Amino acid sequence: MRSLKHIIFIFVLGFFAMGCENSNRDLVPLKQHEIFDPFNPRPPVEPETPFYQEGDSIILGHQRKNPYEIHNMQSAYTWLKHHPIFSDFIVGDIEPYVNTLYFRVLPADSAELAILAADTTILYCDYPLDYDILQWGSYYHDPTVSDPTLTWLYAVVPINHNVPHLSSFEVLQECYLPEEPFGNLDYEQIPDYQNGFAMLEYVAYRESGNSDMFDREAVIHFEEILSHAANRTSTNDYSDNDDRNERNWLHNLIFGAQPTGIFSVENTVTNSVEGISNAHVFIHNIIKIYCGPLDNHGQYCSSKRFRTRCWYHIRFSNHHTQTRIFGGAKFLFGPVHRHLGWHSCEGYSDTLRYHDEDVAWRYAAINNAVEQYWDYCQEYRILFPYDVNVWVLQNLNNWAGSTPLFHKRGSALIYNWIMLPILLFLEVPDMALFVSQGERNTQEIYALVFHEFSHASHYEQVGNTYWRNYVLHIIANTGYGAHADGLYHGYCGIGEMWGNFAAAHFLYKYLGYTYPFIYLTSNGDFNQSLYSGLSNYTTFNPSEDWYNPGILAKIHEDSQCSISEIYNSLNADVYSLDALKYSLAQQGININVINNAYDTYHNWDY
Repeated sequence: MRSLKHIIFIFVLGFFAMGCENSNRDLVPLKQHEIFDPFNPRPPVEPETPFYQEGDSIILGHQRKNPYEIHNMQSAYTWLKHHPIFSDFIVGDIEPYVNTLYFRVLPADSAELAILAADTTILYCDYPLDYDILQWGSYYHDPTVSDPTLTWLYAVVPINHNVPHLSSFEVLQECYLPEEPFGNLDYEQIPDYQNGFAMLEYVAYRESGNSDMFDREAVIHFEEILSHAANRTSTNDYSDNDDRNERNWLHNLIFGAQPTGIFSVENTVTNSVEGISNAHVFIHNIIKIYCGPLDNHGQYCSSKRFRTRCWYHIRFSNHHTQTRIFGGAKFLFGPVHRHLGWHSCEGYSDTLRYHDEDVAWRYAAINNAVEQYWDYCQEYRILFPYDVNVWVLQNLNNWAGSTPLFHKRGSALIYNWIMLPILLFLEVPDMALFVSQGERNTQEIYALVFHEFSHASHYEQVGNTYWRNYVLHIIANTGYGAHADGLYHGYCGIGEMWGNFAAAHFLYKYLGYTYPFIYLTSNGDFNQSLYSGLSNYTTFNPSEDWYNPGILAKIHEDSQCSISEIYNSLNADVYSLDALKYSLAQQGININVINNAYDTYHNWDY
């Protein structure tokens, strides 16, 4: 069974190096807003589904005047108050006041980054939200910041939210985001021209030069209301329209649409697409933001309403398993996003398809592999490792993984070895997945995730001290080592036996294969030809690595014991073959079956 493991300090240095790449691209020169003709709106120049590669930087376009900025909102309100038909509003009190802050912060060091990481209620972006995007990428770095590992971070919070008190903190704008009382009023009975919130938002966009963020038909409709509202009756002109789609469109336009859709990923094993399970969708138009969950089928429905086109993103933070996936050129500013472009306020759906250069496919496949692993944990009564930070990197030729669990363990070991204070107490890695630069497919992704998460489940059983010894052995031997040697070799041996065996079992099950795992001829030789069509993750050769995961496979096969019985035997005292034999027997597994497996696969403890 393949079991390549990168030495931990090398992969951390790799993270650091990737964080320094492509960090000094110049901005596209800013453009002043031209005079806008509301009947000929020009949408932002951006592909519908932007494509970018792993190391690409976001390139900013021109800066927009924020329509929600308090002075702009007050100006729009004053204009409406002097309009002959809008002097009185049916829908609530819409007079603007400061209820929202748009700010940016530049962390100076690891301690300030830790302050930002501590408040998970604030969602930071590494690019300014009030710019058009000419080209999406996996990250943005402000060229005025000399430190390649840090950049300005942007966020939006309610006025009463505690903001971080750092040395470089700047309120960019005080804003008014209309708090529309949906649910408290029967909006079906409100004429479109008397919805003060809709008219206030539209006029604020128009006065700030942002009407192009509305669809052309919406601009025409709002302008029609503004120019002819005085002649209207007290009922909606379109209430008797027989075209249901037209009525729905008008309702969403005036009262705001709740974006809905589904995000999927291509599965190369099943040759089908499946929902990106339990990740997040991130939607915004300038500083009006919604971040919410996808369900286990990849579907979402925003609880916030939008009237303009929006930017859509998938955020790979799993709300079900608390797994956070980090990737791209930056690892310090939260889970990776896949930017999906500029789309209708009614919603957007997309499928991430397998492609050698598509950076998002691997993140979605990893997310779904974790969900599949969770299902197996429930089925086999194995402890699932919640709250895991997964760092994903591209490797030249090989697939590999490492599960030091620094974040979960609160370990400072990494900092003593590498002297990277930028990582101190931050979103440091629990797990690294090195994905081959060459062929990528769903089977390889699932095999790697099953293996590393099996290790993390082992940690849930044995605790911090055991795992520290496991990690120390790998560091001391720049991997597993060539044979059973060293003070902590037993921790590594038992850990890798379980990781390889459990991952093979789960992958075997996922691919729909049937037993046996292993097939030995009458003289005890391994018959490799029987497995020529199977992944090398699913078979156990007696001449394999020194820790011989086939021991557990043969015990499982010959005794018909459950996976949970083997897992339950892996307690904190089991770091030798003798201790494993005793613990397996305590689970009720026949001692003769155990001895036979030990004789078939050499006893590495002696």
